[in-house]
Amino acid sequence: MAGATPDPNMPAVRNATGADLDAICALGAAINAIHHEAWPHVFAPATPAHRDRVHWARFIASGHATTFVAVDARDACSDLP
Repeated sequence: MAGATPDPNMPAVRNATGADLDAICALGAAINAIHHEAWPHVFAPATPAHRDRVHWARFIASGHATTFVAVDARDACSDLP
């Protein structure tokens, strides 16, 4: 809602930066592992998280695409496994 006071208990959303790449890749690898476990005939087995680093770096640097991350007061994105 426009003009609403942000809820301090809710994460904020911001544009991703290169500093977020490791966390984004780790999250992507974890999601892929869950998908593969549920649908092994559709999703490839889990691979090292850095596999998609070039993919995400290209989108983060692009002027025609946006990658968002949700962060809390501690910028929790950098704390992802």
